Amino acid sequence: MPDPNPGIRVRIAPSPTGPLHIGTARTALFNYLFARHTGGTFVLRLEDTDVARSSIAYEKDILDGLHWLGLTWDEGPDVAGGADLGPFGPYRQMQRLERYREAADQLLAEDRAYPCYCTPEELEADRKSREADQLPSGYSGRCAMLTSAEREARAAGGRRPAIRFRVGEGVVARPIDGSCFAENVVIEPHRFGRAAVVVAGVGAEQAVVAVNHTREAAAVGCHA
Repeated sequence: MPDPNPGIRVRIAPSPTGPLHIGTARTALFNYLFARHTGGTFVLRLEDTDVARSSIAYEKDILDGLHWLGLTWDEGPDVAGGADLGPFGPYRQMQRLERYREAADQLLAEDRAYPCYCTPEELEADRKSREADQLPSGYSGRCAMLTSAEREARAAGGRRPAIRFRVGEGVVARPIDGSCFAENVVIEPHRFGRAAVVVAGVGAEQAVVAVNHTREAAAVGCHA
């Protein structure tokens, strides 16, 4: 095998909430072949953030199934419940929560994000209202300009905040290929049952993927 090219890093990120899916196998195969063709690195990461449905049995099914197909990876857990291979671990998302919390705290400190105390009921009511008015889905901005006292009052009332990116008027978030855009991006580091980056807005799909710059990736392939 050629020496890994640090500029080419592709990955597969299955969720161990069910058995190996044919779409996961297909994408893993394409990324594996691309990594081997370019001398790059093929990474496997487990999206185990749905703690209610994730299981070691499904993790084993996925990893064993990929090995059965003849696929090997340069970084990531090689066997179910086993240790990680590679310099950028851990490769299970639930073991990286502290790092994501630190990133969220930095965003808050720099006022690039703000805590949102909206309840699921309030957000659902907003969604239905926008739907009735034939408007695209999106956040109302209710918590964007709360004062410190207002935030403290909501926290004292037992509300646990999500964290929203502060996005300027007319600013959109775009992936590298420009295929979709978002009006706002939400990080929910404190809701560990669904710890994720959630993209919500016109033309954007919901995502449970976090891009980590510490992995020094110049080209990243992902499981869509």
